[in-house]
Amino acid sequence: MKKSVIILLVVLIGCTSKTSSPQEEVKVDSLNRNVSYPVKVSLQEAIKNVDNTITLSSFVDSIEYIPLKLPNKYGIKFFQIYDYDEESGLFFIGDYNRVLVINKKGEFLRTIGRIGGGPGELANISNVSIDKKNKYVYLYSAQMGAMFRFDYEGKFLKKMFSILTDTDKYRAAYMFYNNDDFVSISETYTYKMEPLKDRLYGYGVLDTLGRMLDHTPSQHTQLDTKKDKYAGLMFNYQMTRFKGSNLLVPSGLADTIFTEIDNKVKPRYLLDYGDDKPDLSKLWSYGEEREYVMYHSIFIMNPAYETLRYFIIKLRKKGVEYIVIHDKYLNNSCSVIYDYVADENRDPNIPINNLGFYNDLDGGVDAYPMIMSSEGNYWVSYIESYQMKELLSKEHFEKRKNVHNLEQQEELKKMLPEMKEDGDQVLILMKLKKSVL
Repeated sequence: MKKSVIILLVVLIGCTSKTSSPQEEVKVDSLNRNVSYPVKVSLQEAIKNVDNTITLSSFVDSIEYIPLKLPNKYGIKFFQIYDYDEESGLFFIGDYNRVLVINKKGEFLRTIGRIGGGPGELANISNVSIDKKNKYVYLYSAQMGAMFRFDYEGKFLKKMFSILTDTDKYRAAYMFYNNDDFVSISETYTYKMEPLKDRLYGYGVLDTLGRMLDHTPSQHTQLDTKKDKYAGLMFNYQMTRFKGSNLLVPSGLADTIFTEIDNKVKPRYLLDYGDDKPDLSKLWSYGEEREYVMYHSIFIMNPAYETLRYFIIKLRKKGVEYIVIHDKYLNNSCSVIYDYVADENRDPNIPINNLGFYNDLDGGVDAYPMIMSSEGNYWVSYIESYQMKELLSKEHFEKRKNVHNLEQQEELKKMLPEMKEDGDQVLILMKLKKSVL
């Protein structure tokens, strides 16, 4: 218990002024919990204030590894974790062709949806989202522009709408259920879509009939679309949820992260790049100038996550990847070095956790969330079984004896020989601390 307090103290010190009083900072009840949105986050400040003492236990109480036990015919090529309903203890995973329901033991229960051309069948599965209250699963097919509703048992219930037939006013690459409406993400602009540019946008909010209620502008408006040579758009879009709210994260050069409130898309976090934001006019053509700007500027990497206290996002600059942590109660930012892309810039004195936060819980896999659970109490990630066996060597554990739970580390060691080299993925379930929620 004492160790947990110490780790939390380190986080607070790492993101604050060096002259601040630790005794005052550690008293969580005395902190200002009144957060006014949108919150401004200085990315420059964060990457200048590197604190690699921030570890996984700063945010997470416990970690659990769940090896998947999938039938051979359900092997997943492009693995994705779509959602985790912590109340039902069900994971929803899959790829573009199938959705599988998995229990907390890693056991396969059923599939949801089917690829085909018949009633209730999809051309492809672009993304999956759940309505945990009503036990619905929503599957969106971008190829069809259609949203389908199923129940948790896999029964097809309803085709909600098709934007390619019901309306011709917009296009959507992804679409998520969110609090009795849908959040859509426009198809990414390329020069080949010039005739469709008026139908593109950033994020949109749709009602249950597929009608657009609100949206952000498309980033294609910043491009010189008349150029013959075009290097491609570097933006992607993502949505994450936390306790009923959501984060809408355009990656790349975005300076605003949005949320959806009362059918409106509103700013939630304002990202300040300082003088590290790239010159947009130099990014859309091939050549050395473009490569120089991309290397020396800050690029954010989605998704982003939030709790009541923290905002977390990854970014890249000069071949170095950082995890940025903004403390909303103390209104300051720091970062953890996540990975080095360019070996020549590597500082050998700084440990590299290329999978995420340094795991000081059981000394196992370093971790960073890929999704948050339905209630917001868990982070969920995964690792390939062969990669896990390769990383967690005898030498690895020799270096990680100073951890919170040595007993769990021993259990982890016993688990490894039972895992197949070419086996299924291993889910990583992390329970968040109450102090960060």
